[in-house]
Amino acid sequence: EVAQSFPSPASSSEFFGRLSAATQVPSLVDLEAFVGGRIHRNLSIEQVAFSFAPDASYLSGTVETVPNTRGESVEAALAIGTHRGIFSARLFYHLLADIGGTEVFRRAWSRVPAHRAGATATVRPDSNFSIRASLTTLSRTTWTGYEGVDGHISPLGYTYTNTTPARALLDVSVSKHLWQRRIRFSLQFRNLLNAEERYHPIGAALDFRLFARVEARL
Repeated sequence: EVAQSFPSPASSSEFFGRLSAATQVPSLVDLEAFVGGRIHRNLSIEQVAFSFAPDASYLSGTVETVPNTRGESVEAALAIGTHRGIFSARLFYHLLADIGGTEVFRRAWSRVPAHRAGATATVRPDSNFSIRASLTTLSRTTWTGYEGVDGHISPLGYTYTNTTPARALLDVSVSKHLWQRRIRFSLQFRNLLNAEERYHPIGAALDFRLFARVEARL
């Protein structure tokens, strides 16, 4: 049960600036970095307020579109990579955060992980076989308007909150080509640490998953 209010939005505008750099230390590492910022004007942003009924049988709330919001955000990243024989690896850090604006803008921005960091490693003994592992960490997010769901138990047994948790996700993939690279087998192991992987306050919490894929080019 949702009540909605959608005023006619004004034309939005965005100004973006970015400075990037890359360098290579011979036979050692590759370095990449960038920093940028955005100025957002005349945005129309949804403002929500959801809660469960007293008997927790259904979710109800309101969705209101707030026009003419504004804000500023900053983005920065640093990556370091190396390649040695059959082995390659990469470390990275990414920042995405608001640095000002209206209250509605800043509340909406708090739904996005401000910090993301991780590492990848690949072993490729030959052109037909590879193993890749990646570890990605994301910071906690806060969803204003979902305080009314905090503490309720989902049908699958986990507890709803008005946040999504910080998480560390370990993924591994294996790829093998056959028959002059006409056939490719691949396996993907997602969330091997079985961390609580949730992207929305009332969304599903994803567990370990396994994906298998076969491709053929005749």
